[in-house]
Amino acid sequence: MPPYNLSPSRIARYYHFGCDRFLRYAATPGSHRQTDGVPKPPQDGNPVARAVLEGGYAWEDRLLDEHLAARIHVAPGDPAHRRDLAWTVEESVLRLQDVPVGGFLYQPTLRTPPAFYDRFQLDAELLSFSDCRPDLIEVREANGRRLLRVHDAKASSHQKLTHRVQVALYALIIETLLEDAGLEAIGVDPVGGVWLAGEDEPGLFDIDRVRSGLEAFIRNRLTAIFTESAANAFWHLNFRCEWCEWFESCRDEAEATRDVSLVPNLTIHARRYLAQLDPPLDTLDAFGNALCQDDADEVLAGVASLAGKRLRLRKLVNSLAKDSPFAIGGASVSLPRGENVRFVLTLQTEPVGGRVYVWGFHRTGGRGVFGEDAERTIIRVAANDHEETLLTLHREFVRELHDRLLRVHQHNDGLAFEEKLSLQCYVFDTYEESLLLGILVGLLDDPDVGPLALDLFFHFQSPELLAAQAHPDGAVFFPLVVLNRIVKDLVALPVPVVYRFADVNRLLQPEEFGSQYKESDFFTFRYSNQLKSDAIFHAWTKERADLLDAVSDEIGRRLRGADSVLRGFRERAEKHPHTRLVAYAPKFRLPATVDIADPYLSRLAFVVRFEEISRCLAARERRTRPFEERLAAGSVIPFIYQKDGRYRTSRPVDIDWDELFPRYLLSAHDEPGESAQMRYDDFGNKRSVRPPKHAVALAEV
Repeated sequence: MPPYNLSPSRIARYYHFGCDRFLRYAATPGSHRQTDGVPKPPQDGNPVARAVLEGGYAWEDRLLDEHLAARIHVAPGDPAHRRDLAWTVEESVLRLQDVPVGGFLYQPTLRTPPAFYDRFQLDAELLSFSDCRPDLIEVREANGRRLLRVHDAKASSHQKLTHRVQVALYALIIETLLEDAGLEAIGVDPVGGVWLAGEDEPGLFDIDRVRSGLEAFIRNRLTAIFTESAANAFWHLNFRCEWCEWFESCRDEAEATRDVSLVPNLTIHARRYLAQLDPPLDTLDAFGNALCQDDADEVLAGVASLAGKRLRLRKLVNSLAKDSPFAIGGASVSLPRGENVRFVLTLQTEPVGGRVYVWGFHRTGGRGVFGEDAERTIIRVAANDHEETLLTLHREFVRELHDRLLRVHQHNDGLAFEEKLSLQCYVFDTYEESLLLGILVGLLDDPDVGPLALDLFFHFQSPELLAAQAHPDGAVFFPLVVLNRIVKDLVALPVPVVYRFADVNRLLQPEEFGSQYKESDFFTFRYSNQLKSDAIFHAWTKERADLLDAVSDEIGRRLRGADSVLRGFRERAEKHPHTRLVAYAPKFRLPATVDIADPYLSRLAFVVRFEEISRCLAARERRTRPFEERLAAGSVIPFIYQKDGRYRTSRPVDIDWDELFPRYLLSAHDEPGESAQMRYDDFGNKRSVRPPKHAVALAEV
């Protein structure tokens, strides 16, 4: 059998999926896949995937023409087919030696030398690194020595681990190539570059931060993946798998065998750990049985994401087995019991450039502010992919959202506290939160909406606010609640792999006036809550204006469906004795600018307050976990009453007495005591030593 085929890009994709099976399947020569048990992948007919590839080529062309035209060295040939031009192996070695300092070599061909296989103790008859072509090699000079810096052009919005791994592997190959050719006078720059779409300069990174892990993988794990059969290669089903050629076959196998990968949000590291136990816990039944054993907590302690979560995991497994939801217990400090005005928001990106192409928000409440006939749902879709169109779309988002929040702010201004309106904003998933903050950050210096973006940023506070020159005068604890995060924390749903929007909406419908979301393969992924880009791609490239309306309609359904999830979840939480909603939406105001003229002092004040708030919220979040999880994590200390009037503890206690400020909250282990602990406001009472007026006291041990 010919050797398995490897390359920097294939190794980088392995890091993306974290899946031995992917690498084993992808590297198997086509002529031996059937005999080696590798399923035949479907034909790639996805136009969006092709658009992503074409977007990469387009950015590469623009990079060469606009940024490197005077410094690029391209192999001879027809300039009209530049992307097909590459230096031969022999020419590449020569050009690495003679390209002038400051120049860039485009698409040299690198042949992995014997020195590489020797360094990493690889069998060249088993594994073969094919000839590879880094996009750009920059020639630099340091301390009189010629240095080669590897750059990769990526049509992406941000630098990823996979980009850094690919660049680092190119650098390792070049390093051994120079060693093999006896070119000691030339070195490899320990800094690599990833040139992202639209950027004027490459994003640089320290290759050594990737190198040690990459070298350990190549030396210690790579061979093992290929010495066992393909059937025994480690695999795990997760949200990234939909971009893999073998997704369908792995999904079918997981469902047929009831693989433990079906446990929602099980991490790759946890799945690998469970597979390495003796006996391995590969199925839901095996995992469920193990969770019932006396040593379950000890077994789970072997990986951080599972430690102390035995009862939570049992409920997740039972939920899948019985096709029924189970309350996990605990509380949410971020989800309020209600609000006068709420906004549910969504933003979606296209995959080529990662740009937001549609946004929308849906309002509930606030008739006295907005009027009976005011539009409750606002949705905007980009008509094309032009930069000016997308910029206008982003500016309009800032204007529209700022206008709505400002109206509530102005309504509350001057009113007595009890007459003011509370307001809360929601998104369904974490990516929408990131996209909202990304738009605000991107428009802080915009001449048209910069001040409005800063106003919104003062409300939707995050560490990124450090980049601003001004800062808010107050704290907003939970400006944006992520619904799916709350649901995952408090409810076990019979949904495999990940909590999908369509499934959560179906299972958490309110008793009355719910909005049932009907999913479509045209818009929805199997394991992701992001909107598929097929519709907008066809609308832009095939002039299908009707699909712009289809996207708008889909966003409207999602907004109403997310609002329905919120109402349905609240109904269930109010009825369940061990699921508590302990927060109240704040009376709304837009924070003003803090009165500190010096931007550095303003930034420092913001950092101090933000860190203080984060510490207080982290302490409160720990208290909202189910009691069993708090006990396992050591964040709660049970005191047991003795007949002699004293108490004993069930575990050792830190007795470093603090005479100035009590470090503990003391309450009875009952419903009033649990609720009081969860409602205790750490930030509001951070400087008080007086007991709050609840069934809880400050204590020292």
